[in-house]
Amino acid sequence: MKILVYGAGAVGGYIGAHLIENGLDVTFLARGSHLKNIVDKGLNIVLPNQEKIVHPSYATDSLATLKNVKFDVVIVAVKAWQVRESATEILPYTSSSTLMISVQNGIDSPYELNDVFEARQIIPSVFRGICLVSEPGVVSVPSQCTWTLGEFQKDPTSGINSLLKPLIGSKLQLGVSIDEDIIKDLWKKLALIAPMSGVGALTRSVLGVCLEIKELRNMIEKAVEEIIVVAKSQNIILPDETLENSMGFYRALPYSATSSMQRDIEQKKPSELEYQTGAIVKLGKSNNVQVPVNSFIYYSLLPQELAARSDLR
Repeated sequence: MKILVYGAGAVGGYIGAHLIENGLDVTFLARGSHLKNIVDKGLNIVLPNQEKIVHPSYATDSLATLKNVKFDVVIVAVKAWQVRESATEILPYTSSSTLMISVQNGIDSPYELNDVFEARQIIPSVFRGICLVSEPGVVSVPSQCTWTLGEFQKDPTSGINSLLKPLIGSKLQLGVSIDEDIIKDLWKKLALIAPMSGVGALTRSVLGVCLEIKELRNMIEKAVEEIIVVAKSQNIILPDETLENSMGFYRALPYSATSSMQRDIEQKKPSELEYQTGAIVKLGKSNNVQVPVNSFIYYSLLPQELAARSDLR
């Protein structure tokens, strides 16, 4: 099985390392000094009680260096706002049977991939946990992470379990599973990550501080509750314990935890604001659902987002 990890940064690199340890033929697409260190030394995965250097079969910063290659699986691990353009670039290196696995936060990526690929090819996935490129060629994973996959278009004849079996396993402490309702799980993740990302970015504070201050904790809770209502307006019924589970997940994270969206915003980079809080605000408007907390977060962060994308004059 030939696998392309398109975007071997933190999450993509960790998943790719897991697959290399599973004995699969993995190619990385990465950039800059991170790529150079991977080529020269391998990718170093630093876990709480383990450190492992893995070597992909090939690593590059351009798919044009690949000749006569068709991948069996492509893991699209770029930022959400890069998916549409990436799908077009990836297309020539796929066949009609290639599985396209999205790993982005938010709910839009599978639908954007479906603009280029058949629905039966698309495997949305949900990554939960914290991992960082702590230095070029090094991915740090301070706590347990999970990766859940499922079918975009449910088909009892697809044999999805057997197709994904080579990806399942617990190499490098990554818990991998298959979910029969992956779209609902994408919404669960959105309810988990968007409030943490938004309040953290708005206040420029780590998660522990946001939980300690009652008013910020209440803001996070209200943002989660609004997402639950918006999901219902989309005929996605999230579990009754969604808020409780989200708050429990936050409390279990390191005090210093931040999301990738928050880190991008703090560094004045383009972020996933549109695909997290922005998606909730837009769906709220279209379904006549009031989302005042998410709206406040979104419109407060929007000027910087536009400036980062050079869309603000």
